[in-house]
Amino acid sequence: INTANYKFFTSKFYLKYKGEYKAILLYNLSQKMFSKNNFANKLLVTKEDIGGMNNDPKQALKINDNLNKLAKLLKPLDIKLIFMVSVDKYDLYQPYMLHNKYPKNDFFDNIRPLQKQYFFIDTKEILQNNLLKYKDIFYPDDTHWSFIASDLIAKDSSVQKIFQP
Repeated sequence: INTANYKFFTSKFYLKYKGEYKAILLYNLSQKMFSKNNFANKLLVTKEDIGGMNNDPKQALKINDNLNKLAKLLKPLDIKLIFMVSVDKYDLYQPYMLHNKYPKNDFFDNIRPLQKQYFFIDTKEILQNNLLKYKDIFYPDDTHWSFIASDLIAKDSSVQKIFQP
């Protein structure tokens, strides 16, 4: 069974019948961020996004150190190491969620300032800079970002620099 299909069905079921599905949380947002009228200022996120957080700065440091070691090994082979972490829906929209009792995800804040020998694509920063300009950066009833987010990331100047000769 594809779990994404299962989650999609349960989120639709949750919205239609106002039932309770424990793995999906529904929040009101302080801004209208989706184009669907009855969902413009609502957000569905999974508890899986929240449960997978690791806010320990040591974890980000360890990841960064390992990536730096790998980048050094790849450099003589003329290979660029690119690290792109996909920001999750909870993390991106968290500043706009009303009555949120869960913590902020600090991974991007922890890894951002570290010295890097590799290329880091900061999807959270790119998308947050565009969150109030574009609606539907994530699909309203899914955990995946939309084609809008893909376009914004691909066209971002920080990403374009990586692929210049």
